[in-house]
This record gives sequence, C-alpha cells and structure tokens, in this order.
Amino acid sequence: MENIENKKTSEFWKNQPVLQNKLNKNEEETEIKMSNLVDFELDKIDLKSYNLPSDLKWNCLNTEDDNEWKELSEFLKNHYINIGSQWSFYHNPNFLKKALTAPGFKKEWILGIKYKDKYMGFISAIPVKISISDEKSNENVIMNIAQVDFMCVHKNLRNKKMAPILIKEITRRLQLEGLQSAIYTGTKELSKPLSYSAYYVRYLNLENLFKNNYILLNDEKEIENFRRKYKFSSDDLLKWIPLNENDLIELKQKFEKNYEKMQIKPIWTIDELKHWFLTNNSSITDIKDNDKIVYSYVLKNEKGEITDFTSFFSTFYVSTTNLNSKIRTAYSFHNFGESMSKEKLVKQLTILAKNTNHDTIISWSIMGITPEHLKFNRFIESKQVLNFYMYNWKMNPVKSENVAMIMF
Repeated sequence: MENIENKKTSEFWKNQPVLQNKLNKNEEETEIKMSNLVDFELDKIDLKSYNLPSDLKWNCLNTEDDNEWKELSEFLKNHYINIGSQWSFYHNPNFLKKALTAPGFKKEWILGIKYKDKYMGFISAIPVKISISDEKSNENVIMNIAQVDFMCVHKNLRNKKMAPILIKEITRRLQLEGLQSAIYTGTKELSKPLSYSAYYVRYLNLENLFKNNYILLNDEKEIENFRRKYKFSSDDLLKWIPLNENDLIELKQKFEKNYEKMQIKPIWTIDELKHWFLTNNSSITDIKDNDKIVYSYVLKNEKGEITDFTSFFSTFYVSTTNLNSKIRTAYSFHNFGESMSKEKLVKQLTILAKNTNHDTIISWSIMGITPEHLKFNRFIESKQVLNFYMYNWKMNPVKSENVAMIMF
C-alpha cells in the first residue's frame, strides 16, 4: 500500500483498528494478546458503496480485457512509487494480472476511482490464508484475511482525502465477504508496524546501469573501483532446474517444513503454488517487454527430492526523463535451502538473476535471511524501509526475519 496522502492520512489511521505508536504505559510493559481489535457485525455493514462526487465513479477492472490491464499499468507507472525524482516502478500488465488474479480473487476487489474514464485512484485485495504465531504469548492462529496491494492516488489529488475513501471502500467490500483483517505494507509509517525491514539492492549488470545513468560516477578510478567491487562470476552456479508442475506437491511439503518457525507465513493450496510460481498462465497479448514474471528453481538430490528452492519476480525501473531507459529488476520472492547456508542461497539467487538478464536484484531481511547474509553478498542497505502492517489485528511485533510474506 503506497503513495498515501500525508497529514490527513495520519489522522485517518488514528481512528482505525490498527496498532498505534503511542501505547499506554501498561501496554508497553505487558505482552499483547493476539486478537481482533474490533468485531464487525455483518448486518451493520453498509451494502452500498461510499458516495463519490458526481464527476467521479467507482470502477472494477474487467479482468478479461487486456486494454484495461494496460491502462492500470500506465497509471501505476506514473503515480505509484518513485525512486527519487528520476525513476519509477513499472509493473507490466502481465505482472499485474498475476498479482491480482490469484485463486479466489474477486473483480470487486480490483477497485479504482475514475474521472472521465481515467484513473484517479486505485486499491486492490486478494484473499490469503495465513498462520500467525506469537513467541511471547505462545499463541498460534490460522486465519483467512485479505492482502491489500497497489494503493495509489493520482499525484495531483493527494490532498483530497481520496486515500481514506479507497481504504474504507475496500474494507467494506472485504467485510461483506466475511474478512475482518488485512495485511499490507508501506514505506511510510502509517501506524505502529507489525514488522519492518530495509530494502537491500545488489548491482548485477554494471554496464547497463552506467549506460542508463542509474549509477552516476564521473571519475575513472571511482568507476574502476566500483567495477572491481561488484565484479560478478557465474562459475559457482549450482545445477538449478526450473520448477515443474509435478514438483508442486513436494514443494508444498517443503514450504511447510522450512517455514515452520516463521511467525507470519502463507498457507498455500496447490492451485496457489501453481499460480505464484509457474509462469505459463495469466498471459496478456502484445506485451513488448519480457513477459516472464516469476522465475522459480529447485535443486534436487540424487534421489530426485527437492532440497532447495529459490524464486524471484521481474519488474522494471523506468526513467521519468527518458522513456527508453529501463532497468530490469529482480525481486527476491520465496526461498529456502536445506543443503546450503543462507549466504550461499543468497549468492545463488543473485547469479540466477544476473543470468536471466536482470540489472539489479532487491531483497529484504525476511524468511530467515538477515542483513548480514545480504551484506556478505554485496547487497547495499537503502534508506527506504518496508513496513508490515495488519488491519484489525493486534499482537507483539515480529522480527522481519520471521516474516514469510511478500507483497507488492
């Protein structure tokens, strides 16, 4: 959830069922018992959408129309996340279709506000089943919630209270389906985070980064030192093979084993694993960019059993000043290793990303991977922080290494 109005939105969150930054003295000293903050009564939920000014309208994306996915992609490119003033994220239509049409999705949750058929705001949600455990209180809960992503308001309308309206409307629609809680992320501190991690970036294709002015160095000696520091070799790449549909049952079992100690983790069905980790679905025609979204690989032992798994999804940074400048970026997705250390697993991930023509790779200190594992592999810690939040749920904070959720 991103690009939310600042002052007015902070006031909005103070009145929402979320953990607040200013706890009372007693709550600071005692453990927080896991529970909903509010129990919503279905018969008291409004059946009608929130009213909008007469020149605005609610819009549910037609998932069968390629042009609508392209329109959403352009809106998010221009208004979602900017890296400084010169680079913005570009999620191509294939990426968005995969992210927003997971098993159990509802088109009513792919929600925009439009003015004369142009997006002014957008928010989305998909259903997820997760397991949450709390070390302090020794509690464990399995629950069906929503994962909320791609919260975005047009740059020119961020003081018009549009973000709270989008949040209230998606909340109303989720509650009508019986979902009382949601998980979401943001780079801004909206309320008290459940967890947080810095972004870590590793440079892969230096020449393309120089060529596109993503890295700005003028001194030849400085450039040479930079090249030496980030010199890359694929010699240590192991015999990874692409994930196959026949691997999914075993992969599900391996996730359950390797994520056993994670405090926040997804509980996937086979259909969900197929959707997230195989690439032969959700294809949109006439996409010029590389339309492979997720890369998933396994290592197997001599018995043919999966021992290790790594995956990343692919997106772009695009220049806001030169439309021809693009930086292909791999985002670490889900990973586990039984035959190797975390440092080695991260190294294998970076080699695979480089060998599939990515210019950079980004990760967080989650799923058992610590900042030390990333820095060992020449990942740089950025100043930007990813905060994890839960709506209508309270529990003790969780270390990011114990979170096994990736959101967009």
